[in-house]
Amino acid sequence: MDLNDNIKQEYKSVTQIAQEWKITTRAVRNYCQEGMIPGVQKIGKMWLIPENARKPIRMESKRKKKGLLKALEIEMKKGIDDGIYHGFVIDATFNTFKLEGGKLSREQVRYMHDDKSLSLGGNILDVDEIIEMSNHFRCLDFIIKTAKKDLDEKYIKKLFFMLENSTDVVENLTSKNSCYKKSENKFNEIETVKPENVEKEIKILLDEYNSKENVELDDVLYLLHRFMMISPFSISNGKIARLIVLKECLKNRIVPFLIEEDMSVFYLRGIEKWKEEPSILKNITLVAQEKFSSYLEYFGIKYNNI
Repeated sequence: MDLNDNIKQEYKSVTQIAQEWKITTRAVRNYCQEGMIPGVQKIGKMWLIPENARKPIRMESKRKKKGLLKALEIEMKKGIDDGIYHGFVIDATFNTFKLEGGKLSREQVRYMHDDKSLSLGGNILDVDEIIEMSNHFRCLDFIIKTAKKDLDEKYIKKLFFMLENSTDVVENLTSKNSCYKKSENKFNEIETVKPENVEKEIKILLDEYNSKENVELDDVLYLLHRFMMISPFSISNGKIARLIVLKECLKNRIVPFLIEEDMSVFYLRGIEKWKEEPSILKNITLVAQEKFSSYLEYFGIKYNNI
């Protein structure tokens, strides 16, 4: 290309192009990220688009052919900034920590993920919580890569060690083979399985769950309920349970559900009362699925009906 031609080239911003093409700025950034617009330039985090660029054709149609797991895998591999993967990882991390009293805002979680930086804004945070949150991003990437694998005890322990890597919990373990709790714990003031019975109960649960030919939402909710009634670890049982549930939803093409802070009372009560009154957990799950479905529709991703 002649240098003078390059100098004469005029560019427009993402916002200007979005207005001209009558689409969102997020969609324009995705076009740029996926190499769908010839001649785009990126300076820092800003995209410059040739003023004579044409809107890519039928990108939405191509996306509709992909399910959620495939879309997450592709976007994770390509490092797309503003797609479903980016929002999924940030929202899943933000919500799961907020449920357990996390102090960071969604924007702070996004900075941790995108820039590996953190502005505390006057908050005093536990070092292990920051490490756990960073580890949680890696757990989600691991789940996306391995969602189709069977859920077994080794997989659950792997998630635990990934989440707690470099925290005091793991540092104080005498052996990686003995990561289960050593003392009794509770879920929502309910006594859980005694430490000496954890391994046996986990095996029973997984054997029962994996024997199902077709896994549906109720099966995943029972898995969540039973895991929390066992609460096999001394810490982070809720986070591990939600990671497992996300994995199984992705594997079985079930719309994921991200439980937000204002749903926590019904969510915890629903887990506790699953056997007596399953509608509590089912209803709050359906609300969360409806919210997630709106993201899937926005990105043109196929999903099963709720």
